[in-house]
Amino acid sequence: MRKTGLAVGVRGKRRKAGPSLAALSLAALSLAALPFVPISACGMDMPPGMKMPGMNMQAGVTSTQVAGNYRIELNVLPPEPFYTAADASARHVKQGMLVTGGATPVEPTDSPPPNHHLIVHAFDRGSHALVDARVTLSFRPVDATGRPTGDSVAVPVVVMQAIGSGPSSTHYGNNVVMGPGVYDVTVTVNGTAATFRIKVS
Repeated sequence: MRKTGLAVGVRGKRRKAGPSLAALSLAALSLAALPFVPISACGMDMPPGMKMPGMNMQAGVTSTQVAGNYRIELNVLPPEPFYTAADASARHVKQGMLVTGGATPVEPTDSPPPNHHLIVHAFDRGSHALVDARVTLSFRPVDATGRPTGDSVAVPVVVMQAIGSGPSSTHYGNNVVMGPGVYDVTVTVNGTAATFRIKVS
């Protein structure tokens, strides 16, 4: 913040003046004009600083769309390990994904090693509650104009929960290999389609 010079304080001591009321008002207006972007851990819009147990919350990509009767949230996060309920219990696992159905998971140790965890959360548009969903997921690299630059990749969709978070964390997707660039990600939730354009680093 820009320094505003010096002012005389109590008992004749000189101190640095704080920002003016006008400057604070301008800053508040600037913040109010910024678009809201949900910070999501596991299917919920969460305040900064909160973390859903069991989820790797390193920096990633979050994008949300409303399509038909659904609010669909797409997340791109670091790769996650997968566990069955028996494995998670026997090994006292505290972080990772609990497989509850769907396709075979792609493990972080697979070859080639995945570099992202591409997932979808599906909510009812009106009530904002999680919905049971049949989900398909695919991605395709595109250039700056949206023109495809490679083949579409179908993601084998795993139904999963974040360990320690229970059914309220249910989401869909898998670990994937996505190099740096721009992608169109196509999602269907119970037959309703949405396409997200995202940039992955």
